[in-house]
Amino acid sequence: MSALLLPNRTFLHYEVLGRGMPPVVFLHTWVGSWRYWLATMEELSINYRTYALDFAGFGSTLSGTVSRGLDDYLEQVEVFLQSLELRDVVLVGHGLGAVVAIALAARHSERVRSLVTIGAPLHPGWDAVLPDNATEALARLVSRKKEAFYAELLLPEVRRVSPQTYQAALRATAEVDVLTLADETSQPWLALYGRQDPVFQAVLDRNSGYWPLPSSPAHHVLVFERAGHFPMLEAPRPFHRLLRDFLGLPPGGDLRDLQLRDEWRRRFR
Repeated sequence: MSALLLPNRTFLHYEVLGRGMPPVVFLHTWVGSWRYWLATMEELSINYRTYALDFAGFGSTLSGTVSRGLDDYLEQVEVFLQSLELRDVVLVGHGLGAVVAIALAARHSERVRSLVTIGAPLHPGWDAVLPDNATEALARLVSRKKEAFYAELLLPEVRRVSPQTYQAALRATAEVDVLTLADETSQPWLALYGRQDPVFQAVLDRNSGYWPLPSSPAHHVLVFERAGHFPMLEAPRPFHRLLRDFLGLPPGGDLRDLQLRDEWRRRFR
């Protein structure tokens, strides 16, 4: 367990595993903590140095203040990257972390090599699909609630999140024009979703069933048909395989060559 001091005197908790380049930084969603990344970090640790942090108010980053907007979350990651002297990183962001990753890639291109987002909300009003209560929101986001990871890994972490912290995280991301940030993102970007994720359904509903950004060699979208908001837990083997393939692409490689097995795949062109 490691921690660093933020400007507001909060100790930001993070974990590190493995060695190798480029560094891979994992950012969690509105309901959870660094812990659900552990299996993914172990999977990549032979070849890459991996990092996962807890945003203020989540997991082991205890905080007496509530984040006031996206800039607060950005500052936490900026301080983290600067303190550990991390550059040319791969960001893997999920939900809340996905929006932070997109914003960092747009505003600090010198630090971000590429990004993977999972369950990224792209339109105003998407937050209407989630309940105001974090535990109820988690139940809505997970498609396989009978699996052990739901009761043993996710629920205990969500119950540690205060209502104020959860609602502030929703507001911080709902108030952002994510599509504009996405248009300003030039790095290779793989966007992943679970078919049963209500956030993904909100993205499609806003565009009459079509993905809102063009596909290109540097931007690709894939959907896990049998997963909700947590494909890294609901479909771990194809998720890990896909992430390794993404990290192994040569510079300038075409992201559209990345595939999922047929039973998990849905491609957008």
